[in-house]
Formats: sequence, C-alpha cells, structure tokens
Amino acid sequence: MHEPALNALASRGVFAGIECGAGLICPDEPLKRWEMAVWLVRVLDSTDPAPVIASSFEDVDADQWWAAFVERFFALKVTLGCAAEPARFCPDRSVNRAEMATFLERAFDLPAAGPAGFADTEGNFHAANIDALAAARITAGCASEPRRYCPDQPVTRAEMATFLARALGLVDLSASMRFTAVAVGANHSCGLRGDGSIDCWGSNPFGQADPPAGRFTAVAAGANHSCGLRGDGSIDCWGSNAFGQANAPPGRFAAVATGWGHTCGLRLDRSVDCWGVNWNSRADPPGGQFTAVAVGDASSCGLRIDRSISCWGQSQDGVPAGRFDSISVGREHSCGLRIDGSIDCWGANWIGQAASPAGRFGAVAVGQSHSCGLRNNGTIMCWGSNWLGQADPPPGQFIAVAAGDDHSCGLASTGAMVCWGGDSMARTGSPSERLEAVDAGLYHLCGLRQDGSIACTGGNSHGQSNAPGGRFTAVSAGELASCGVRADATVSCWGTDAHGETFAPQGRFRAVAVGTLHSCGLRTDASVVCWGDNTVGQLDVPEGRFDAVSVATGGWHSCGLRTGGSVACWGSNGSGQADAPAGRFTAVATGRRHSCGLRTNGTITCWGSRSEAPEGRFQSLSAGAEHSCAVGADGTVACWGDNSTGQANAPGGRFVAVTADADYSCGLRADGAVACWGLAKVAAPPRGVIAAALSGSSNPRMCRPPGSRGATTAGFPLPPSAVPSTGTLRVGVLFVDFSDAAAPFSTRHEAQRNLPFVEQYLEASSYGRLDVEFVPLHRWLRVEHGYGHYVHGSSIGGQPLETAVAAEAASLADPNFDFSRVDALMVVHPSSHFGGGSTAQEYVSTREGDIRTLLINTFRVQGPSDGREWGDIAAHELLHNLGLLDLYPYDTSRHTTPQTGSRGGWILTEFGPMRLRAYVSADDWPGTGGYQEALEMLAWSRWQLGWLDSGQIQCLTDTEATVELGPVADPGNATAMAAVPLSQTEVLVLESRRGIGYDSGEALLAEGVLVYTVDAAISSGLLPIQVVGDTGNAHLDAYPILTSGQKVTVRGYTITVTADDGDTHTVTVTSTSG
Repeated sequence: MHEPALNALASRGVFAGIECGAGLICPDEPLKRWEMAVWLVRVLDSTDPAPVIASSFEDVDADQWWAAFVERFFALKVTLGCAAEPARFCPDRSVNRAEMATFLERAFDLPAAGPAGFADTEGNFHAANIDALAAARITAGCASEPRRYCPDQPVTRAEMATFLARALGLVDLSASMRFTAVAVGANHSCGLRGDGSIDCWGSNPFGQADPPAGRFTAVAAGANHSCGLRGDGSIDCWGSNAFGQANAPPGRFAAVATGWGHTCGLRLDRSVDCWGVNWNSRADPPGGQFTAVAVGDASSCGLRIDRSISCWGQSQDGVPAGRFDSISVGREHSCGLRIDGSIDCWGANWIGQAASPAGRFGAVAVGQSHSCGLRNNGTIMCWGSNWLGQADPPPGQFIAVAAGDDHSCGLASTGAMVCWGGDSMARTGSPSERLEAVDAGLYHLCGLRQDGSIACTGGNSHGQSNAPGGRFTAVSAGELASCGVRADATVSCWGTDAHGETFAPQGRFRAVAVGTLHSCGLRTDASVVCWGDNTVGQLDVPEGRFDAVSVATGGWHSCGLRTGGSVACWGSNGSGQADAPAGRFTAVATGRRHSCGLRTNGTITCWGSRSEAPEGRFQSLSAGAEHSCAVGADGTVACWGDNSTGQANAPGGRFVAVTADADYSCGLRADGAVACWGLAKVAAPPRGVIAAALSGSSNPRMCRPPGSRGATTAGFPLPPSAVPSTGTLRVGVLFVDFSDAAAPFSTRHEAQRNLPFVEQYLEASSYGRLDVEFVPLHRWLRVEHGYGHYVHGSSIGGQPLETAVAAEAASLADPNFDFSRVDALMVVHPSSHFGGGSTAQEYVSTREGDIRTLLINTFRVQGPSDGREWGDIAAHELLHNLGLLDLYPYDTSRHTTPQTGSRGGWILTEFGPMRLRAYVSADDWPGTGGYQEALEMLAWSRWQLGWLDSGQIQCLTDTEATVELGPVADPGNATAMAAVPLSQTEVLVLESRRGIGYDSGEALLAEGVLVYTVDAAISSGLLPIQVVGDTGNAHLDAYPILTSGQKVTVRGYTITVTADDGDTHTVTVTSTSG
C-alpha cells in the first residue's frame, strides 16, 4: 500500500544517500530523526543545503554529510531538538507517530483544528499537532474501534513516505507562507507574501530589512533602503534616508523602484516622480507617459507607452532602440527584455555582465556586476561576475528572478524563495558562539574559543573559514585567508594561497596578522617576518625587535610596534599610510590607506588617507579599510571614518575588544558574546526562504575552483580587467613602425595575412559564442623615436620589454580613430623586423577612456622581406585579454628541451594556444617532425570563458563514475569535459581529442583522452595546468593521450578509457581509496 508513495518520493531524490542497499529502502525499518530531517528538508527546499562548519547540537558531528540537513531542519523551526543545556538532537533515535505529526504540522504550517476524537491522544504533548494532521486528511489513525492514533509507536519508513506524499498532494503553502514577488537589494532581499505582508532578510544596518506591518501589492529593495506599494497606491519606505530616498511623496502610484540613494515611482497618470539624491540628474525624470520605471545606483530608465526606453542620470552608453516589455538598471549596466523575448544589455561589460545571451526569456534582472534572466521554460540563467556564486542559479522551475550586489533570488513555482550567492558576513551575521577573541576578514570572521579551538563564520569561497583542529593562542582573518598561532607556537594558515599568503614559514611565533595578499608574523625572538605578495615592498620588514604587528585591511602596507614603543611601517605609502609619527605607542592598526596608533596616554593618532581620530582615552583599536574602531576606557566602542554600510554605527554597551574590516565591524563583550554591525548586522531569513547549495554528484559548480580576486588564474571568475568573451568583441588595430625599422609593405598585406586566422580561430573555439570584429586603421603610424628608445628591461625569457609605444600610437591615431567603438587595442609592428607578442602594457589612455592593449611583434628578429605569419601569436595575446593565463613556465629551466634520443630526437606538442607543453620521444612516432602543435583549446579554458555550458560539464564526486566524452573540437550534445575536484583549488580534468577542427592533420599524433590537472591557486607562468605524467620538466615517457584500453592513476584516481565508438570516448573514473 505504500509503494506509490515510495516511488513518488524516490523520483524526487528524497531518499538519496539513505538507502539500506543498492536500490533498497527497507520500508519496515523505523525512521531515525536525522533521516526525517533529510526527507523533510529535501521536500521543503527542493535542494540540499550547503555543508556546515559547526553544529548547533552537541550530539551532531558537523562532518556527517547529513549535519547540514539537521541545521536546516532547525533553521526552518521544524525541530527544536530533543534536549536543552546542552542542546541535543538525538539523531539516531526513532521518530514516533506523535513526533511525526508535529514535524509535518510545522513543516507545512497546517491550520489548527478541533479534537480529532482519538482515544489515546488526550493529554499528549503533541495532541494539537495530531489533530491538525487528521484535519488535513494526512492520517486517519492506527485503529478505528475505538479510534486510536498510537502516538508512541515508531513510524516506519514506508508509513512516513505515505504521510509525506499525502501532505504534498493535499496541502499547499498557505497564503502567509507563499511568496508572490521578490526584490533584491545590495545585500538584503524582500519578498511579498500571498497575504500581502512583506518579509525582508539579509544585511540590515539601516533597518532596510525591517518592513512595516500591513498589506502591500509590490515591493522594491535598494542598496540600503526598501519600499512597498500599498493597496491604496501610497508608498511606504524604510531603511536609510541619508538623501531623502525614503521620503516618499504623497499621491497614488502604480509601481516603485529603488536604487542606491534615490527612488522613483510611476504615478497612476503614468508620469514618473523621483526623490532622493539627484547627482547627475538621476532623480530628474523626463516628461511624458511611461509604463514602467527602473532605478540603479546613478541612473534611471523608464519604459514609455510606445515601449521605447528613455534613461536619465549618469550615462550608460549604448541604450538600444526598439520595443521592450521590461527593463532593469544596475550600478553600471542595464538590460531590457524585448517584446520578442530576447534580452539586450548595455553599459559596463568588464566581466561579461552586459553580454546579452541568446534565447527567449520572460524576465531579466540586473545586479552590481552580473545579470540573470528567466527563460521561457522556467529555468534561470545568469552571466557576468560569479565571485560569490551569484551567477550560479540552482536548477528548478521559477516564475521570477531578482539580482543584487553579490547574491540573487528566484521565486520558485511552489511559492518558495530560493537565493544563491552572497557567501559573506552579510549573509551569516554575528556568530552565536561565545568566544575569547575575534578578528574580521573581508567576507568572514574567525574567533578563538575558550578551549583554544578556532571557530569561523561567514564566507568560505576559498576555504578561508575551514579552520584546522587543535589548540591555538591567536587567530587572524584576512581577505580570503586566515592564520592562527598554535599552542606549540607554530603558525597554520588556510584559505587562498594565490600569492603565498598562507605559506607560513617555520619557527616559533607569538602573533600573526593576515591582510589582502600577504601575511606577517611576530616571532618569539621579537623579530617580524612577512610572506606572500611583495609588489610594493610589503614584505620588506625593517630590522629590530617588535611587540606587535598589523597588516593592512584591503591594502598593501604593514606596521609594527617596536619594543621601545615606536611604530615602524613598510610597504605602500601613496597616501602617507607608512609615515608613522614619532612618540610611544601601545598598539597599532592598519587600514587600506591609513594607519592608527594608540599612544601610551590612551589617545589615538591616525595618519594616511584617514587622519581623523576621536578624542578621549582608549584601551584598544582596530582599523578597517576606510574606517576604524576603538574600545574606550569605559568599555564603550567608538568608530569613525567611512559609514556607507553602517560599519561605524557601533551599538551601546561595554566591550573588551573590537575588530573592523571593509564593510562591517564586530565587538567582543565581556561574557564572550559577539555583536556585529555594518553589513554583518543581519536579519535572519524567514520561513519559506531557501539558501541554495551545491547538490548532486554531477553539479559542475563543485568543480569551479575560485581564483584570486582581481588576478588572472585558471580559476573562476575571470579577472575584472577581462574584455568580453561572449557576444561581439571589437578589436582596434593600429600599425606602428620605426625610423630604424620601417615597414616594407602595406598594412593591408599585414592584416590580410593574419587577422582572418585570429577571427576564425576564436569564433570556432567559442562554438560561435564570440563574434570577433577587427577595426583596423590602415596606415603605418611612425612613432617619434627608434625602436631602442622604447625598450626597457626584459620580459619572459629575457626578451626586451617594450613600453610607451602603444600609448604614443594611440595618441597618433586619436584624431582619426574612435576608440569608444572597440573593446581592446592591438598594436602591430612590421613582421619583417619583429616577432613575438606581449600584453605587459595592459592599458593605454585615449580621449574616450582607458583601453586594454596587446602588442604583436615586439622584439627584433631578422624576418623575411614580405613578413612572417603571426596569427597564432595574436590569438594567444588576445586570449590573455579575454582572461586566460600562460600555461608555459616563465622559468625556462622547468621545461627544458630533452637530449636527443638514441633513435632520433623528440616531439614537442602544445595543447592549445596558451602553450600547455609536452615533450615525447620521437622513437614511437617515426616520420613525424620535431614540433607538432595541437591548436584546439583546452575544454577547461573554454569553460572559463563561458563557451561551455554547465550541461556540457560532468563534475564527478562519487567513488566510481562513468562518462561519455565528445570531442572538444565539436562535442555536440555529448559531455565536453569531465572533472574531479581534488581540493579547494585543484581539479582533475578529462577531455576527448579527435583529429578534427584544429586538431586535424598532423597536429594530433593519436586520438583519445587527454588528462590534466588544474590548480587555481597558481598564477601565470608557474604551471597552473599540467598534463598528467609531467614531473615538472614536460618530459613524458609516452604521448599524453589515453586510447581505448589504456589507463592512468593520478592523485588517488584511476582513469580508464573503456570504449571508443569513433564519436565518443567512454571513460571510467575510480577512486583508489574507495
């Protein structure tokens, strides 16, 4: 009788992970409490929750895979646990029928009901819940003569499946639970429920997540304020009112839209009215009649009654003509939904946020640097920045979508709200634990427990919250990394290591400080040592003995307190932040471009960009990026400086310590409680809001290691400086020669011989997702000096580094060239005199703004009189502009040419244009030349650039998996790439290579599967991608392509090619550890 219910729930994936054997569910087994949590969370949320770092219950181990379900079960208020003080859940105890009734009543918000007439429930603690369950026709009891419920009887798995299936079939979400509209602000969100009430959650420093009571018909969320439209047409706003943006005018409105410091409403007469800050005339709408209005940070747009778009405020270039159904405006870019369902975006596009996708959509939403669209099939697609997961929507059916700064939300067809991204303190808020010390990082906060263990909360995109076990005496949280001093005085670090900031030296330490890209430690001998990035000398510690050390929050300098009380600073000093004043101090703190010191008399002195300081006596201090906080002699906290997110709005009460970062601050009270303000002052998500997480063994997001923010790596996302990798890429081309290296032929000869290859190669590699348009200026620009004048120093491989010539060329061309039309600038020297290429000079300035550059033919060679071909070099350099890094070593000793073999040499293969190298013996390949170039791009690089969809990627996390791979040159509907996550930053990748496309002819010596590893923590030139079998010098015993029947074991996995049908390769991946 329970089989239909079991089958229905199994098809939803409810039982995944809790089977009692292959294909077995053991229906007569009692259901345990942790299993109940898994079942109900999967049903309510339609997805699995994110893993947890700590548990709210003493008897739940956070390392258990189901611990996250118990935490979500608790967050949904379906369970309160089985005991308090200490809180326990009793995970392995069986659920009885009475408890089951309470769980279902709470989960589905069942209405109260009168007595059901069961003879055995009177006086039972769960009687009211049992009555509600009976009234909803989910249960009829266990016996009829007399009518009984059997409340103490354990519920079996089969019985629970039937009860749950009945609930799903008979009970809809109530109006008070069901959301009907969604609005997302910078770091908070709001939802309009079916009963007209509004719930908000997320960052709440200005009360933007504290909506008023009453009924509304629409809701809008801005940066730090929110507004709702009431049924009578009036508007109510709440939150920040620094510019009057919450002072809604009287009158009746049909719609409302909110931005950073201003708000606009559409009146019933179809005119637009705006209020708040009016910089750039953003609050001065034009006359006329409109059907919709949208507001961003510095601009606004309206949809006129003829469906054309009219914008005002700060200009966003490229507002399209035509007829639209809706518009959405962000900080620097906007998107519109055309009447045919296509999306058109305009404005800033530095990370692809305005790269309009193909297809038909029903809605579009614009965030800070990403965009999302609701497809006609009910799924959501996002593009642009994905730094905190905001552009990775979960699967499922949705009816609306909204986007904020670093997170997005979708309104599911079930009425639930599903949100993703925002992996930061703006989501989690103050930790609930009692701590002995705390330190704030950019997105996370770490603290020291009384037992010496470390607790971290907030963002964990780079593993910065994955604190190791053991006892510690100190902890420091930086931008994307953390470090702690252990009880044995050694330092352990965790999180990103893109610049060596977690590679702590050996030795004994008293303290440690972690910043943006570097860290410093105070040794027990009173010396200071720093590690990580040293771009501006932030590791160049002065000699002497120190008592304390501080590393800049979001900056590039450090300061130390010398044993005698003086302060010494080193590193970046552009604002005077390293010019420490004279005098004696007891503490020092460093911000982004300022520093502060606590003098021996208790007063504070600051220097650098923020030299202001409060009056009075203080006992400790901390500096954020652009603000600072200090604990006064009386225990109260004072903050000053930037308060754009409320980070300087310290609460009342007494504190023993304070810590500050860019957008928030936290204080430690005497009882160990932590209070946070700024972005970390958070309103908890209400019922019906789901935090989407990775789920399933093939979710490609689990194989997307994060790179270093702002840097070019093999990880995600692409760097902010990257030019568009999808849509249309317009490349300006300037031809430059020198008095001592004059061009002997025309620019058209140079262009026609090389540019078509670049265009065809990139468009084919992108599977048509990138349209390359070259915009050449066809004349040689003669720069003022000879070539030698522009050469300074040397670049990779000892080649001369050319500077200033691109800027001079741009200046020469500026009167005759419209640089606003192009996304990148290619500067070409005559190929008869020069070779190679470079992107060392990243930008040049023009009258239309800065533009990314690439130089072609940059060092002297004696070329043929009619020039040489350089299309492959231009493709390589242009791919740098798109966001890819070099895959060959800058230290040439790491990849040396092998000695000639006994039977005749070697073959060099480079897999793809970024030069992933492999030297193999020519002995097994007679008749081949000494150099073969397989030009098809790596599947991994294509995924980075957005040229492969998530559906074309298989992320393998099971101990054994089989995948069918289509050729990377043309995968069709087959899987283009399989990946196995190895660590927070490392991935094992498999792709199929066939003799088609740019792998045709002699480029590929054998068809099969290429296996390589990716490390997103390693920068360009340090071998971030390596072919399996490479021991560090690129010399391989065999050609690195696995054919049918061959296998290789790497990093705990055996990869076996089991079949080759001519179209696809079948590959099995097996964990050697089981």
